[in-house]
Amino acid sequence: MLQKGNPTRGAFERAVAAAEKAKYCIAFSSGSAATSAIIHLLSPGDNVICVDDVYGGTQRYFRKIVNPCMDITFDFVDFHDETAVRSKLDV
Repeated sequence: MLQKGNPTRGAFERAVAAAEKAKYCIAFSSGSAATSAIIHLLSPGDNVICVDDVYGGTQRYFRKIVNPCMDITFDFVDFHDETAVRSKLDV
């Protein structure tokens, strides 16, 4: 019999969702896994606003792999600067 899911991770996801008053939560085993999952939800031509002090490996992944291969653009912004963040929003 195949076991679906992981009961410990499921309990963790439900606990985090409850603590955040969210309907769902998805836990990943690493930041790279989470980053990859989110990137694959995007489409060519999409633009991402990313905090400017994101982990260096993530920034390189965005600039050198995702941007040229998937045609997704990135704006790296100081999230402490509300004006800078607002200037990048398509509102």
